[in-house]
Amino acid sequence: AGGSVSRYEPNNTCLSRLDKYDPLTNTWTLMADMSIRRCHLGAVAVGGKIYVIGGTTGSGFAAPVEEYDPATNTWTLKASMPTPRGQLTVVAGANGKIYAIGGYDGARVSKAVEEYDPASNTWRRMTNMPTARVVLASVTASNGLIYAVGGSYNYSELRIVEVFDPVVDIWTTATSLPIGRESPGAALINNRIYVIGGFDGSYTKTVFVGALP
Repeated sequence: AGGSVSRYEPNNTCLSRLDKYDPLTNTWTLMADMSIRRCHLGAVAVGGKIYVIGGTTGSGFAAPVEEYDPATNTWTLKASMPTPRGQLTVVAGANGKIYAIGGYDGARVSKAVEEYDPASNTWRRMTNMPTARVVLASVTASNGLIYAVGGSYNYSELRIVEVFDPVVDIWTTATSLPIGRESPGAALINNRIYVIGGFDGSYTKTVFVGALP
């Protein structure tokens, strides 16, 4: 969903398009466009729907949330995120809610954490992440804890891994990455976090694996 056709994102290069990949047939299909063009957005699947949140538009920072229904190939505008921002991470919690974490709001690198409830279409402000950062990754563990991994602050790649418990609304610190990393991918498999690629002074192929407690 979305993205840019230019590395430097001049105005009007952000996309509204959605492409669907089918692993069974190894094919791509163009689907219905979002109503808003955006780069550096967050996207996550909850309850059979896809939610696209925040991002940059080439001329500002986006707050709107759009819900995509694969069954009907349609988009619906939902309640906007309270803090417009891009370069954030968005993750689905074990409780069926969505967490928008960090990013840049046009004035500062953000620590903001906001919780979206798809069932009630409402937002709630949560405890700030301890470390402000952009272009970080996040995963939710089987015990419901959310791991915020790496990212960047003031053009420095971060090793930091912080852990959010949405039940009690508290952050703690976990073991850091071996090397600071911005814009990584992250995935959880068999109770291990895989941190893949990104930028650590140069673009990297490195994969880090961390076992959870």
